[in-house]
Amino acid sequence: PSSGTSAKPSYGSMGVGIRAAREEILKDLVKDVRPEAALQTTGDIQEAQKGALLGSIAAKAEERAAAEEESANELLLELLNQRMKKLENRVSLLDEVEGMLEAERVSLELERRDLYTARCR
Repeated sequence: PSSGTSAKPSYGSMGVGIRAAREEILKDLVKDVRPEAALQTTGDIQEAQKGALLGSIAAKAEERAAAEEESANELLLELLNQRMKKLENRVSLLDEVEGMLEAERVSLELERRDLYTARCR
């Protein structure tokens, strides 16, 4: 049951999540299949085969999508861990620089006092 237009479905639309895209793909796959054909003994064998094949394809697609989602989550976690380490290293360097600047400030203050005392004599 097609209306004559062959509009290509867009599965990767902006803002559509992985799960929504997966559901859209599965709905697109099963839209023309009659599930009752698989249960009929006197019905069309090809239609029953299509239904069984489609079920198998849909199950594998769901499995692959779940694996891809898990892989993407692992990559994201690794990326976040690396960025966190990088930020921690920067904070550590800034702490060291802050300590050096504080020591320099104290040294300059002592020199200023010495210079003031020398001028007052």
